[in-house]
Amino acid sequence: MPAYDIALVYASLGENDRAFEWLAKALAERSMFVVHLAWDARLGPLRTHPRFAELGQRLGIPSGQPPPPKAANTAT
Repeated sequence: MPAYDIALVYASLGENDRAFEWLAKALAERSMFVVHLAWDARLGPLRTHPRFAELGQRLGIPSGQPPPPKAANTAT
């Protein structure tokens, strides 16, 4: 099972320390799934934690937060 998926399980259980441990492993393994870190809603509870911002910086996401959504074109 990919380390990223294990991190998601721990995040859903509220075991943040274990979730961050497995996210770090996924990053170290260069898992292709870590690109989802920026927008994966299942990681929402972790987003306010400083460790999340650190992981984001390691991935090149300056604030550790996802980019703002693009505005929908409402012109008709």
